[in-house]
Amino acid sequence: ISSYGKIDAKIDPIKEDTFINAESAIEAANQINNVVNCIGIEQFINKSISVSRADKYRCWPFIGQVANKAICVYVEALEHEDADKGAIYATSSDNGIVWRPRKKIIDTPNRRDGITGKGSDQNGAFLIFNRVGYPSSIESYEVYRSENGETFEKISTIDSFTSGHIGDIVNVPNVGLMAFYHTYNRTWGKFTSEDNGVTWKKTEIEVGLTASSCPAEISAIYVGNGKILAIGRCEGGENGEVSWQLQSSDYGVTWERLATNIVGVSNTCSLLYDEDAETITLFRYNRQTGELEKRVNQLSEVWDNPQSWSEPTIIAKGDKGQDAGNVNATKFRGNMIAAYYTGNSIDTGIYAITTK
Repeated sequence: ISSYGKIDAKIDPIKEDTFINAESAIEAANQINNVVNCIGIEQFINKSISVSRADKYRCWPFIGQVANKAICVYVEALEHEDADKGAIYATSSDNGIVWRPRKKIIDTPNRRDGITGKGSDQNGAFLIFNRVGYPSSIESYEVYRSENGETFEKISTIDSFTSGHIGDIVNVPNVGLMAFYHTYNRTWGKFTSEDNGVTWKKTEIEVGLTASSCPAEISAIYVGNGKILAIGRCEGGENGEVSWQLQSSDYGVTWERLATNIVGVSNTCSLLYDEDAETITLFRYNRQTGELEKRVNQLSEVWDNPQSWSEPTIIAKGDKGQDAGNVNATKFRGNMIAAYYTGNSIDTGIYAITTK
């Protein structure tokens, strides 16, 4: 099912450009959804599903949920290094397998729009960070909210704080919303919001680090009792090319930065936490090997023990290099969905893995 869930050659592909109008596209997706429902979701566990076909540079997917639907937002540009053009699209799914026709939601004239983070506010609305401008020349960050996965409203603008990246949002008791940032002059810190994303406070945590010691594109989870655990990727190689584990036991007031046993440069991680089982699932797309990795650990195994992350299970394969990767994951209806992109410098697609 091309563009709405690639299963195998037994089902003819459906292409976006063959649809006459939105109504026919939705009807086709509904018919395919009926097939999926008959087959059963379990048949799709650990299989790559095509969310958006690779006929342009479609990249940097972020996946979450809102209004009982999975939602995936991503960028379409001309190429990886295109600094002046790039729009943001959204698509949704009732099951993480069949995806509705995409819809353009943000397109700033003569600017590169780019999703850098997603999350939910305290009422369950879906939030995204839009980085207006190329990473080396950011104009501002915008915060958009959606309550239905269809319409998006800009609720906040964060002035540029130099070139950098703001990652996914985590809800922290007694604090509100929290998202982590890094800059390319080697500083990292956090943004917090006490009003559901309307205003944000910036707090520096470490400054003046080296390329390899500054955690980048940070993913965080709240694990209870005031504890926050995060992983930031490595951007350089002089200190062993390790990802960094960040820990706080006081709701994010003070932090430890610890080197992990997860190695490799420019490999973004995404964390999910199961409160009942107290397990952490870490997804990472390894750009050096072209593999989507999944690690599962008990919280007690890795808290204060960053060298104890398990060996990965490989759940998908794609291309190597900078034109693939940037996995982002969410929990949805008892399963996990991890989205990533793969291709070349002008032609990539968005894919998702549904897994337990």
